[in-house]
Amino acid sequence: MHIKIITIILSIILFLSGCNTNKVDNGTNSDDFITIKWILKGEKPTDYDKVLNEVNIYMKEKINANLEITWIPDNVYYESLDDIISSNIEYDIAWTGNESDFFTNHMIDGSFANISQFILNKNQSLFDFIPEDIFKGVSYKDGIYGIPNYNLIADRFNIVFDKNYIDKYDIGYSTVDSLEGLNIVLSSIKSANPEKVVLAMDKNGYIGLFDEYDLIISSPPIGIKLDKKDDIVAVNPYENDETLSNLNILNSWYSQEIINKTAPHVELPSEYLYKEGAVFGFYGYPDFEIDLQTKYEKEYVYVEIGDLYTKNSNIRKSLNIISSSSKNKDRSFDFLNLVNSDSKLRNLLAYGIEGDHYQKIGDTNIEIINDMYAVDKSIQGTFFNLYTEKPMQTSTLNKYKDFNKSSKESPILGFIYDNRNLKSKIDECSIIYEKWMGKINTGSLHPLESTTKMIEELNSAGYREIIKDIQTQLDKYYK
Repeated sequence: MHIKIITIILSIILFLSGCNTNKVDNGTNSDDFITIKWILKGEKPTDYDKVLNEVNIYMKEKINANLEITWIPDNVYYESLDDIISSNIEYDIAWTGNESDFFTNHMIDGSFANISQFILNKNQSLFDFIPEDIFKGVSYKDGIYGIPNYNLIADRFNIVFDKNYIDKYDIGYSTVDSLEGLNIVLSSIKSANPEKVVLAMDKNGYIGLFDEYDLIISSPPIGIKLDKKDDIVAVNPYENDETLSNLNILNSWYSQEIINKTAPHVELPSEYLYKEGAVFGFYGYPDFEIDLQTKYEKEYVYVEIGDLYTKNSNIRKSLNIISSSSKNKDRSFDFLNLVNSDSKLRNLLAYGIEGDHYQKIGDTNIEIINDMYAVDKSIQGTFFNLYTEKPMQTSTLNKYKDFNKSSKESPILGFIYDNRNLKSKIDECSIIYEKWMGKINTGSLHPLESTTKMIEELNSAGYREIIKDIQTQLDKYYK
């Protein structure tokens, strides 16, 4: 590990180790004033202390507690949190997602507190403002181990087009419903612009390749077909005829340089993929094209591909957990309950102080004045008690709610794979898959030959054994 990263992690652990005062007995309802320690991903904002002072005045009134946030940079967040957990450092709350199965692995090993008792015992249940079904994604053996940040918990794959090219060449795009249907659009743009990156990719490849699956493991990929509700079978997506057909199409585009030749070898920022490419894949949501236009200063049009689903990955991508080591579990829950239900606290944490950091332009609409308190709102709590930030309209949040409600549930919503017995095999297979993934999923290699060789290597490392283990757990869960 790089020396700078080690230094960051050690400094965080030392800071937390020295800040374990004002603790009360585990899970009690003591009236003693306490400090709640929250670990968040991101850089500490300039006006953090100023905003925190306002937060703590309000929290003292509401739950007789104050808040202290430890900020950990994005690039070392999971490594740092993993070290904090393994070192038994006390903290109360942490944001997490499920990158590399982080949340599910630590939930299974007991690092996160079961909060079911608090949900049942409190007068105002979280179920009042977060749909009960959403908690399936953070449940395990009759316990609930996290509070999802209830925002957009569904997705649908979209193919997005730079409107400039669509208008300039009068290209019909609205009937595109598959990769094959993209041929005319891509060929038209490429023939008129030989040097243009038409379909922008990096080594992650075509992101809609496994859109018809709910992946239980993403590396190496193992999942179930979303349309097989009565036949839940764990499969290797690369052995599906439709996947191979799509890889053949990608291979043809790569050979024509419709896909950038650098794709298999580099990891590119979204700015490149979304701004430089004439066409790209995107998991959309209501009014997402407006967000893209605002950020990248271009107009976009799109077509929806496939059905709208809520998957485990949607729910587990952003949530807050209470640590098993916390001695303030009860009021840590009260705090998270307040963040998700109390508009004043939620907006204070998200936007800072009215007049200093934002100004109102309507009852619930605001305009940001400066960047002195810039934080990631999505990791704190729900969107649905937030002010809307210009240019977003209040109506957009209602669209988000309708979007969530209209989605289908994955057949395995709530299923958690316990990988502890085969963790070393999964890690070995993941290394093999990462070696092949960028070359195969960008179309740079012949699909049948390359997937055959990759699968042979994976099988030698225990891939079939992993699939069998997942299937055994699926059968037991759904028996």
